[in-house]
Amino acid sequence: MEQTVQQIQASLTDFQAHLESSNAAFEAKLEQFVLRAVYEAHNTLLDLRLTSIESKFDARLKLVERVVFGAIGLICAAVLVALIALVVNKGGTLPPGAT
Repeated sequence: MEQTVQQIQASLTDFQAHLESSNAAFEAKLEQFVLRAVYEAHNTLLDLRLTSIESKFDARLKLVERVVFGAIGLICAAVLVALIALVVNKGGTLPPGAT
């Protein structure tokens, strides 16, 4: 059973169309794979940035805690010094000759 030239040409045209559609499907899958890899890389970079921001936040929070506790300690020390001065000065009486 011999095929005519037109049948062979139609057969080749169909095969070419099939190859083109298969190639397009393969390229679409490949594009999705590349996009997924880019997405994962992007998420990894975001995780690194978030970790960096968290560590900076923790460091600044510790600094603020130290400053607040230092200020509270300074106020307590000033009140304690004032109380000691009152006790040493016997209740805060003025020395003779002071007005």
